[in-house]
Amino acid sequence: MALFQHVCSMPLARAMRSRSLAISSCAVTVPSLKKLSHADSHVLLGMSEQELQQVAADFGQESYRGKQLHHLLYKRKAKGIQDFSNLPQAFRKDLEDAGWRVGRSPVHHSVTAADGTVKVEGFGQC
Repeated sequence: MALFQHVCSMPLARAMRSRSLAISSCAVTVPSLKKLSHADSHVLLGMSEQELQQVAADFGQESYRGKQLHHLLYKRKAKGIQDFSNLPQAFRKDLEDAGWRVGRSPVHHSVTAADGTVKVEGFGQC
């Protein structure tokens, strides 16, 4: 029995070591991932309501503008900043001038099957 435990524990110990090395190597790559996400940080889609409120505050708007952004993105599914018709035109222009975008992929082609399912193909990012 002791031999069985020894034989089974060695591969487990090696696996744990390789996991710890993988985890430490992941920790090394995390800053580069943060740089990538920071480089693409001007995309509104994917931000929480609190983050959108902060974006609005950064542009000198009231916090309820962030709630409006959240509603436009996730409830009304606006495709572009120009679709934010209930926001002030100056705020929309400021967002666009600063490089912000919604981040939805445009629909390139869609096919409706006989059973009613829709296949949508998109390309690129808005």
